[in-house]
Amino acid sequence: MERNNITLEDMGWNEFFAKNLEKSANRAHRPVRVTGVRRSSFIVFDGNDEYQVTVSGRLLHDSSTGALFPAAGDWVTVRENVITGVLPRRNALSRGASGNRGKLVTLSVEEQVIAANIDTVFIVSGLDRDYNIRRIERYLALVYNSGCSPVVLLNKADLHPDVERFLGSVDIWVLINRCQQHYYKMKHG
Repeated sequence: MERNNITLEDMGWNEFFAKNLEKSANRAHRPVRVTGVRRSSFIVFDGNDEYQVTVSGRLLHDSSTGALFPAAGDWVTVRENVITGVLPRRNALSRGASGNRGKLVTLSVEEQVIAANIDTVFIVSGLDRDYNIRRIERYLALVYNSGCSPVVLLNKADLHPDVERFLGSVDIWVLINRCQQHYYKMKHG
């Protein structure tokens, strides 16, 4: 099996996480990055290997009282293939938990973390019949509120002779001008 030889720093480890690990009760445990979330387990990467782990019973119990629960991008501590703790996040891309629409719920809306500790979010939208400027606006608001930098990628530009018409929309122009934007035309052949 070939080793990857990627350092923790290559994966985003920095002084912020190192200091939080030192303060952690689990500082003797190995720090790894969550790269995938499954129903009852997580995929983590330590720079050399990717492997499946579970969450400790204590962490599972604590998460029901508001403690951090692992999400993709999180730095966690692991001991014997069990996640023992979640390091504080720099940021999190999150939304209100699904399943609450139309129901009477308490004022505190449950948060569903999509990804954590990320710098850039790519918002991809086709310029085909599925193009929806309001959807892009919602995604931009979500990304800006998370503290990440958005990049809007408009694909399928070859389907429209006037791409500038889409970029010229007044409602989204102010938001898009604050982030990087790109559109692509694929060549047929």
